[in-house]
Parts: sequence; C-alpha cells; structure tokens
Amino acid sequence: MRAAVAAAVSSPSVYVQWAPSASAVVGYKVYRGTVSGGPYVSQTPSVVASLNYTDTGVAAGSNYFYVVTSVDSAGAESAFSNQASISVPSGTTTPPPVTVPPPPTTPPPTTSPSTLVPSSVTSGIVMNGSAALSGTRMRLTSAQAYLTGTGWFKTPVNVQSFTNDFTFQMANSTSNSAGNGIAFVIQNTGTQAMGPTGGGLGYGPDNTSHPSASSQTPIGKSVAIKFDTVNNAGEGSDSTGIYKNGASPTVPAVALGNGVNLKSGDVFQVHMSYNGTTLTMTITDTANASQTFTTSWSIDIPGTVGGSTAYVGFTGATGTSMANQDIITWTYSNSNTPTAAAKAPIVYRTTAMPAVSSGPTFRTFAYAGFPDGTGTILDATAPGDSVTFSVNVAAAGTYDVTLSYKQANNHGISQLSINGTSVGAPLDQYVPTQAYASFDFGKFTFPTAGSYAFKFAILGKDAKAVSYAEAFDDLTLTPQ
Repeated sequence: MRAAVAAAVSSPSVYVQWAPSASAVVGYKVYRGTVSGGPYVSQTPSVVASLNYTDTGVAAGSNYFYVVTSVDSAGAESAFSNQASISVPSGTTTPPPVTVPPPPTTPPPTTSPSTLVPSSVTSGIVMNGSAALSGTRMRLTSAQAYLTGTGWFKTPVNVQSFTNDFTFQMANSTSNSAGNGIAFVIQNTGTQAMGPTGGGLGYGPDNTSHPSASSQTPIGKSVAIKFDTVNNAGEGSDSTGIYKNGASPTVPAVALGNGVNLKSGDVFQVHMSYNGTTLTMTITDTANASQTFTTSWSIDIPGTVGGSTAYVGFTGATGTSMANQDIITWTYSNSNTPTAAAKAPIVYRTTAMPAVSSGPTFRTFAYAGFPDGTGTILDATAPGDSVTFSVNVAAAGTYDVTLSYKQANNHGISQLSINGTSVGAPLDQYVPTQAYASFDFGKFTFPTAGSYAFKFAILGKDAKAVSYAEAFDDLTLTPQ
C-alpha cells in the first residue's frame, strides 16, 4: 500500500490518499497523531472501502502524522504503514503531496509475541468515545458527566495463558464520589467496542434490575475485571469482580480490603496472571505498598470469548460521579513470566513533598490538565533560580526518572540534578498554549536507600517565553 497526503485547506481539512494493497482486502483504516512516531488515534470507526479519506477535524497551523492499515475479510488488520506528515498552513496554500512507503501486504498472524504492549501507553492502541491521550497516559474519561471511553490493542492476542500488568489513577474528582470506575476487558467484538455509561463502566448495564437507557450496547463475547468506586446495586464503593458477555459490572462483587481505596487519588499497580483455569488479580497502592489486595476466579476465558485469541484493553465511564480515569503503563504477555516492564512505578506528588526554593515563590496551583487538578510552580525570574525536592527512595537500585508538568508560554528551561549530579537533558517547558506533558530524564542509580535532593535549576528560557517559571506535577521513579 502506498499512501500520499495532501492538504485542501477549506475548513481546514487534510486529504489522505493511498494506492491499493497488494493483498486481498475489504478496506482500510486511517490513523492520525500529533507527534512523529505516534501515538496514533483511529479516524475511521468503520472500514473505508475507497482509497482516500478527508480529515476535517484538523486545525490550521498544526502538524499531523498519518498512517494507514489494510483489513482483510476475516477482520484482521495489517501493521501500520510508514508515516506521512503534513503541516496544515494558516492560509490557503496547499502543500505538496507526501509519499508513504507501503505497510506489510498481509495481515499479522493471530498468535502474538511474548510481550505485546509497551510499558507506556503510547502506540498500537485504538481509542473510542472520550478516550484520548493525556501526555503519555490514556485518559479513558475526564472529570465530566456521562462519558464512556475505551482503548484496545489493535490486533488480537493469545488469551490461553498470560500475565497482565498496568498502573492506573482516578483523580480530580468533581463530586463526592470519584468514578464510576474502569475495567480490563478481553473481547472478540472488535476495536470499536464500547458499552454503557455510569455504573456500566463502559462495559455492560449500570444496574442488574433497572439499567438506565444508554446508546451504547453491552460488549458481548467478553470477560471483564472491574475496579469500581460507586455503589450502584449493592456492590459497595470500592469493589472488584469478574463479568462475562456484557453483564452488568455491579453484583456479584468482591469488596477491596486491606486499605485499598480507589478514591484516594493514588496510583495503583495491578498484576494479573491466568494459567488456563484460574485468573488471579493483585492490586497495590504504589504510595503505600502495604495496602495490597489479592483475589482469584475460576474461568474459561477462551471458551467465553469464543477463541484462543481476542482483543485486550480497557473501558471506563462516568455518570454523576466523575473523575479523570487514566491508564498510565500497561504490559501484557502471553507467558506467565513477569517482565521488567511490569515493575510498578513509584509516584511522588510534588504537592506533598518537602521543597526548598532558592528565593522565588514556590507554591501550589490549580490546573485542570493535571490528573488530580493541582501541581506546584516555581515563580522563577532569572537563570540560577532553583527549587530542591527531598525524595525518599525506599530501595537502592537503578530507576528511570520522569516528571509530569504543565507547559506554558511563561515557562523556562531547567536542569535536573540529583545530589549534585546532572541527570538527563535540559527540560524546556515553553509552548505557545498550555498543555500537560511528561519528560523522561533517563536512568539514575541510587546506591543506597534514603533521602535524595532533586534540584531543578533554571538555565534560561526560549526567546519567545515571557518568563522563567517552572511547573511540576508528579515525579515518577520506575525500577529497572
């Protein structure tokens, strides 16, 4: 398949075209990203039979990146084509076409490699409804009422035995009850699957006896494991459970115990393993590892979903109870051997950490783009200004260090050092308009457990930036 991209700026819009696949296919799907290399989001809910697509959901003056896949008569989808990029002009000039090398001409095999999903949720995911990327997170719902979002790995995977590891967070609640909740789902109805809102968690009806009207259909040929924060039908306000074929994910339920509180706003690590007959699930609060809970269920997953392979992914929903519901990392493997990528990240909220400024005001502030709605900022005015956080590292070892933060037009450039040693590249937080982002400083080895000084020193600013401020949300250490 060869694809070319050109812009016809009359709304504006982007016209995407491609040559036919060399394989026998029934159509094509178009994906778009805003960053080179992805992640890409599906722009065509159904298969496109033609060899072109007009994308009207673009903005003048923005950059976009497109890939195309082919779909055969069995519904199997090829790998992504190589990428085509385009800058949508602010005026009416049409840019020249961009040629894309062809993708594989045959759909991928239905058996999967040992590790299928990268540890950060950034590629290979088809998102529906309210689901969208927020930095490197997959945000299933924002803190708004009656939303449903789903995200699926784009090709079927082996479900006869597996391990499944992910981290998630429910935060920035706008009501007394955060949620409604999320579910990990294995299903054989396709990558557009999306169930009802509210207590249905984007999976099934929101109540066993009197479900509310919803435009979404429950997800059939499926198994779901829920993480539920609202008592809709007697399940309690912190529960899990396993459900089949789009049943209401309410009762019967298992109450989460040992201090696990999904509404705490903490990041939770989930580990699942399936040996062909028993699915075991452990959930741990990464802010307090002693708060952990394990349960298990006997189930024939291939028999329930109708095959040895299926789509895997997540559903989430809000009703009158609302929150940002984020999948942060995800690793799925069709063997029962955990991988290094499954190690739980340790998240430090800068709003709760000891910090010392070199002089400028250091304060908390509200920003709707943060998962919990609040972060911190150094009101720096010149190079050399700094803030130093005291980070308690519980165990010696090598960790990958990342920071989530707010970008803005009045933010500067800083350098991280840990106990006086510079770590990673300088971080430039300037962008013309506000945005949520994360930055990976790379790996750092902590020789012993204990308190370490994480210092962010201002180096300067972009020529277009109006000040030197530096914002912070969460510091994350991921064991390597």
